[in-house]
Amino acid sequence: MQLPGTPDIIKIPEGHCWVEGDNAACSWDSRSFGPIPLGLIKGRVTHVIWPPSKIGRVDTKMPENRISPL
Repeated sequence: MQLPGTPDIIKIPEGHCWVEGDNAACSWDSRSFGPIPLGLIKGRVTHVIWPPSKIGRVDTKMPENRISPL
């Protein structure tokens, strides 16, 4: 996966996932500490509740131009 805003490519090991917060400047996420073991994941995002103008279900999609072919 390509890191946002850089030419760096990261390989995510099997059994891990990449998590990113919605505010890159203030988020402690995989950009800070790398891929997360799936065994540590306790839940999943299904809806946005803030701000009210964006309330709704979260689409399951892969980020465009950030996934390299296998």
